[in-house]
Amino acid sequence: MEWTSLSDCSETQPFPREATMKRIALIAAVVLMATSIAAPVRAQVFGVSAGAAVPTGDIGDIVDTGFAINGFFGGWVGESFLIKGDVGYHGFTSKTVTIAGEEFEAEGGLVPIRGGFYKYWGQSKRFYTGTSLGAYVPTGDFEELDTKFGLGPRVGYLFPLGGGGAIDLMFEYHTVFVGDENPLTDGDRVFYDDDKLNYLIIGLGYQTGR
Repeated sequence: MEWTSLSDCSETQPFPREATMKRIALIAAVVLMATSIAAPVRAQVFGVSAGAAVPTGDIGDIVDTGFAINGFFGGWVGESFLIKGDVGYHGFTSKTVTIAGEEFEAEGGLVPIRGGFYKYWGQSKRFYTGTSLGAYVPTGDFEELDTKFGLGPRVGYLFPLGGGGAIDLMFEYHTVFVGDENPLTDGDRVFYDDDKLNYLIIGLGYQTGR
């Protein structure tokens, strides 16, 4: 990975967007197809969400809080279970890292393409828990990670709106399994050395009704 000195930001080379977009399109097609045929559904649901992406653990030493956006579609199975397929972008802002008197910065993000299963509790079916899993396609300075597997347990609460829709307040904790691969280095200087990349999303969304 080529890390960028703060004094030389203008010479940063762009990552190969075409290859990344092909990976995203292929994985998204597979996940969405699998979700659509996974089980007979009672009604379809669509939604979008946005919020803060807060890095936790070691990754918080090299990037700062960014933003997350997601879109999904799914279907109700019975009265209490929802199967979803979603795609989004989770990006992080740059943070200055000083190693041996030199300053560096990095920024990047992940494109999660996942399927999920969620349980809605109680008589009102407003509080829910569940998890998603799938592929995380790296972008920017994370791109040398290649596509990785990850999961995102989630808890949320729906605030009903008129017309059947609802505002979704959610907390989602993502773990991306990097394994032994560690591209976040510059020579002998290790910026990030962990087998997982973790971050929390705190967000609001809207989803259609039942």
